[in-house]
Amino acid sequence: MCKRKNSPNIYSILHFIVVFSKLTFLASFCLLDKRKFHVFSIICSIFICVFTIQMVESSLLHLLKMGLNICTFSHITLIVFLAISLSLSYILNNIFYKNVARQFRKLENILSKLVSSNYWKYLTNICSIPLFIVIASILTCTFVPGIQLSGILIIIKHLFSSVNIGIKKDFVNNKGSSNLTKSGNKKNKTSDLLENEYSENFKLLKRLKMLLKIYNDLCDIAESINVAYSFVILVLITRMFVGIVHIIYYLITTIMFKNAVCQQTSTVSSSIWLIQHVGIICGFTYISKSLVSELLEFSLQLLHRKLKFTACGFFPIDYTLIY
Repeated sequence: MCKRKNSPNIYSILHFIVVFSKLTFLASFCLLDKRKFHVFSIICSIFICVFTIQMVESSLLHLLKMGLNICTFSHITLIVFLAISLSLSYILNNIFYKNVARQFRKLENILSKLVSSNYWKYLTNICSIPLFIVIASILTCTFVPGIQLSGILIIIKHLFSSVNIGIKKDFVNNKGSSNLTKSGNKKNKTSDLLENEYSENFKLLKRLKMLLKIYNDLCDIAESINVAYSFVILVLITRMFVGIVHIIYYLITTIMFKNAVCQQTSTVSSSIWLIQHVGIICGFTYISKSLVSELLEFSLQLLHRKLKFTACGFFPIDYTLIY
C-alpha cells in the first residue's frame, strides 16, 4: 500500500503471527474443509473431555485432602474457570469458525498485497498439514484464546496504521497535486495541464476509495472477531483476576504469618505467576487501546480533509452544479 523506502517491512514480521495464530485456532483459520474440520472436532472433543474430568478429579482430591478454606476454594474456582474457558473456546470456535475463517481470509488477502514474497503462499497453506498432533499439546496452554486474539489484533492494528500512513502520504503531506481544493488558483494554465491535474485528482479519489474499502473490511473483521472472542475473553480475564487475588492473599499470609493457611507453592513461583498474569492483562489493554487510537486517527483525518473537485476554486463539481 504505502511502503517506506530504506526501512524494514513490518508486514514480513506478521507472517509468523499468522502462522502461529493458525496453529492455535483449532482449524478455524484453516481451509474450509468440512471433512478435515470434523476430524479436528472429534479429536479435540475427546481431549477436552479427558482434560476436564482430570481437573475435576484433582479438585475433589485437593478438597478432601486440605479441607475447605480460602485457598482450596480459590483453587477450585480457578480450575472451574479454566475448564469453562477451554470448553467455551472450543464451542465458539465450532460456531463461528466459518465466519472467522472467512474474515481471516480477507486479512490474508490484504496482507498479501502489502508483502511481496515467494513463500507467502506456503505459509498461508500451513493448515493443509495434519495438525492434530500439534493441537494436543497446544490445548494444554490455558491462554490459547488470548494468544489468538492478541495475534489477530496486532495484525489489524498494523493494517489500520498502514491505512493511516496512506492517508497522510496522499492527502496530508503531499502539498502538490494532492491539494485538491486549491488546484485552480494558479494563473495562465493550459487545458492540458488542467486535464492532467484532474486526472491526478481522479487517481487520488480511486486510492481513497480503496483505503475506505480496506477500512470497512478491517472494521467488519474486528467486529466478527469481537463477537467470537468476547465471552471467552471475559471468562479468561475473570479467571486471571481470581488468580491474582488468590496469589496476593497467599503472598501476604506467607510473609506476615508463620502458620499460613496456603503453603503449597513457593513465594518465588507465586510472584512469577502474579507478574505473568498482570502482564497479560496489561497487554490486552495496550493492544486494544492502540487499535482504537488508530481508528480515531483515521476518522479525524477523514473529517478534516475535505475531498472536492472545483472549477478553479469558484464552485464545486458535483450534483449541486445541476440543481
